[in-house]
Amino acid sequence: RCAARCAATVVFRMLEINASALLPACMCWIADPCALLPLFALLWVLPAALRAGSLWRPLAYPVLCFAVGDISLLGMHPAPRVATVDYALCVCRVLVLFAVAPLCTGSSPIPAEVRGAVVNWKAVAIFDRAVSSPDDVYTATLWLPGGGGG
Repeated sequence: RCAARCAATVVFRMLEINASALLPACMCWIADPCALLPLFALLWVLPAALRAGSLWRPLAYPVLCFAVGDISLLGMHPAPRVATVDYALCVCRVLVLFAVAPLCTGSSPIPAEVRGAVVNWKAVAIFDRAVSSPDDVYTATLWLPGGGGG
């Protein structure tokens, strides 16, 4: 039973870091990173500042923005907090980012001017060039200096 609980904890923590760090990093491929700054401040920095008791601590120690602190899924923390609010926030972050992604597409209902300010057009141009290429293009080569792949 303990081994299953430990394995479940490892899987859960991997999913947690994907939701907290990998998903926002991947969103920077479709949305301009500067356009994501208000979301990052609202959904990552502000909750970390409230948890830490200071606005400067998450800025000095960015890991506080991504890690759920004072929580122990294995009961090893001496004074654990209830994790419900922190994990509800993680789910909210994922839902917000999943809602923003379709808004960056050409078929989005938002006005073209707003979409123009939000979309990372450099990345979109790279993928458009790959789609229009008559040859098979591997995604990794698109990020090479000079555009690679075609």
